[in-house]
Amino acid sequence: MVQEVTEPITFGVDLGGTKANVVLLDAVGQLLFSRKSLIPVSKDPDQVLKHVKNELNECLNKTAYKASAFGLGVAAQIDSEGFVFGSPNLGWQNFSLTRKLESLIDLPVFVTNDVRAATWAEWQYGAGKGVDDLAVVFVGTGIGGGVIANGQVLAGCNNSGAELGHITLVYDGRKCRCPNKGCLEAYAGGWAIAARAQEAVNENPKKGDFLLSLAGAVENITSATVAQAFHEADPLAELLVEQTGKFLAAGSVSVVNA
Repeated sequence: MVQEVTEPITFGVDLGGTKANVVLLDAVGQLLFSRKSLIPVSKDPDQVLKHVKNELNECLNKTAYKASAFGLGVAAQIDSEGFVFGSPNLGWQNFSLTRKLESLIDLPVFVTNDVRAATWAEWQYGAGKGVDDLAVVFVGTGIGGGVIANGQVLAGCNNSGAELGHITLVYDGRKCRCPNKGCLEAYAGGWAIAARAQEAVNENPKKGDFLLSLAGAVENITSATVAQAFHEADPLAELLVEQTGKFLAAGSVSVVNA
C-alpha cells in the first residue's frame, strides 16, 4: 500500500565495520522504517556503497516514500567535507566519501563520523537531552566516542575529536588496528574480544571446550560467540566479559576525568 507523505523524508545510514543500518525519518526525526544488513566481506568502498544504494532502493520499494536528503554516519576518521582519512575497521583511507555517494545517489548528501552523529542524536533526543556536557562511548566492532562540551559537539583536529577507542589503556600493550598499541579498542572492541577469546582457547583448550563447540574452530570464535556462551554461563566467556567490562570502565573513567 502506498503511504501518502507530504512532509520531507530523509534517509539515514549507520555504516559500521560489518553492518549497515538504513532508516527513513520524517521531518521531526521520527523513525518510519528501518532495515539492517551485512556489508560485503571485501569492504571495498565501491562495493559497500553500491550495497548501501541497493538497501536504499529496497526501502523505497517497500514503503513508497520519496526521500529528499541522505545522511550517512561511517566508522571512519572523516573531515567536515566528507573526506575519509582512515578507517581501521573498514580498511578505507584517503578518498572523498561525499563525492562517491553523490555520484551514486541523486540526493543532497551529508556525511560524518558514525559515533559523532549518534552522540548528537543522544544529546538532542536521548539521555543527554537538556544537558550542556555529555560523554558517550559506543561499543561495536570498534569503540567510538563523542563529547558535548558547553553545549557544543567536540570536533577536534580534522573533525576527529573524541576518538575514545584509541586512548591508551595499556602502555606498549596489545596491537590495535590503528598504528598504535594499548588502545582501549584493542582490549574491548568486538574484534579484540574475539582475538582475546581465541588466544584463551589456544592457551587452554579444555577451558575453551564450550566456545569451540559453538564456533566449530578457534578461528571462527567471534564476540557473538562469546556473548552466546556468556548467556549460557560458560566460565571462560564470563571471565572474558568481566575483563571487558573492566577495560571499558577504565577507559570511561579516563574520559570523565579528562
